[in-house]
Amino acid sequence: MPFDLFALQMATSMAQTHAAEVRRTLDAFDSDAQQERRLERNECKRCFYLWQRVCGQAFTEYKCIACGSDERWHNTCCPKLCIPCAHRYRVCRRCTGDISMRKRKALEPRKRQKRSMA
Repeated sequence: MPFDLFALQMATSMAQTHAAEVRRTLDAFDSDAQQERRLERNECKRCFYLWQRVCGQAFTEYKCIACGSDERWHNTCCPKLCIPCAHRYRVCRRCTGDISMRKRKALEPRKRQKRSMA
């Protein structure tokens, strides 16, 4: 494609569109617009809003790095943790960072709640 006015206009339009998409993504990240869905998926804000994945469409088996359980995922972008371990340690199941992106000093599991006798 030669460099002419049309090529310049197309490149400028694509750059503007991409910049607008980045702004929308960062606005969603900042406001945590889909927090409920994100937490259901056990993902931190970075993995949910910012991580662009290219995945193959094939069921894939993986091992949870915390408990070693055999798991199956619906594509080739497998998480690192099973849902119970991600929930127990309050971490993102993809990157294994804190689910709220806070610095921690210990890897403490969530305490089990005692059932009330009422």
